[in-house]
Amino acid sequence: MRKQLKITALSALLSLTLISSSFLNVENGTANASALTPEEVSVQHQNLKVAHDIIGNYEDYSTLYIDDNNDIVLSISKADTKTEKIEKDLKEKLPKVKFSKSKYSTKELKDVSFNLYKKFPELKKESANVVSTAIDEELNKVVVVATELPEKTREKLIKEYGDMLEIKVDKKYTGEIETSRTSNNAVLGGGIAANNSSFTITATAKKGSDRYLVTVGHALTGDGTTVIKQNTTNVGVDWAKAVSHDIGLIKVTATGRTISNKIIRNSTDYDYKYTSTGSVTQGSTYCKSGIKTGYQCSKVISTSYNGLYQDTIQLENPNWTFQDNGDSGSPLFSSSSLSYVLYGIMSTKSTASGTDAFATATKISYLNHYWSDYSLYTSDTAY
Repeated sequence: MRKQLKITALSALLSLTLISSSFLNVENGTANASALTPEEVSVQHQNLKVAHDIIGNYEDYSTLYIDDNNDIVLSISKADTKTEKIEKDLKEKLPKVKFSKSKYSTKELKDVSFNLYKKFPELKKESANVVSTAIDEELNKVVVVATELPEKTREKLIKEYGDMLEIKVDKKYTGEIETSRTSNNAVLGGGIAANNSSFTITATAKKGSDRYLVTVGHALTGDGTTVIKQNTTNVGVDWAKAVSHDIGLIKVTATGRTISNKIIRNSTDYDYKYTSTGSVTQGSTYCKSGIKTGYQCSKVISTSYNGLYQDTIQLENPNWTFQDNGDSGSPLFSSSSLSYVLYGIMSTKSTASGTDAFATATKISYLNHYWSDYSLYTSDTAY
């Protein structure tokens, strides 16, 4: 049974320019001084996996991020015997992990960020135009960006949330926009073109014996009937979408097609795959493969950004070299050859280009959130 979700979304286009970019171009083999090599990224992701196995769900009592020296930092806000053991175990397994103290946990930051996001319409009545909120786990703050913010409203926000907020007023804000390889493939997977290269396929999924393609919701209507092509031949129908989070499904109906867990990176054939899903860490580097800019890697600015869509991953996108039109739907994944992890679905880019441009990605966990009876296809055997 087709399942279409209609969720109210803000109509305003939203933007955030936070920090200067540190960008890694894997496809061309170039990187600035602060970026990591692909091999170093693989080691970092392996260390993060070890750290996550020890830490577990850290969001209630700490923040976790990669600092400017590319070191893992656990900043604890609520110390107890549990965190003492975690610190001891981390020091034994990962001697280079750093520890610090923070006032607020990741959960507290996320709660305030989302609470403010829901207040956008209310604040607009006060002649304020707050356009985005995002957590910064290193600063230990919620970064609020507005184009207009009357002093009375600013004072009210500071009174309610105190030092948790970092408020930025940018009158030059220009917005955030949605962004949409090209063979007609018998085997379907991530990084391939859809609808004449207007957007990219993220991954594949199953429900019973039915097969699906996962991509961005903004490229779909969710009507259950519109024909979708890959790339120029029919592959299936526009099946379902959720609006507040940019994710959607295409049902595969064409004969002679199989689904896989494969991803196209640099070549014209599948040369990568995903076997599991995960959560990103602020400051760490992740990669995507899309129709427009190909295989590129970049750093996470925020693990929870609220703008055009809710609770997205925000990444550096200098001069739109990481995400551009046609890249929407690109899989966001680990570049490590030791762990094949899928993290998200590339979604939007900031309207303004330049060194401070950014991109956003929908967390892949929202697939199960909206369609709990659908499962990501992770088998190495095509179906």
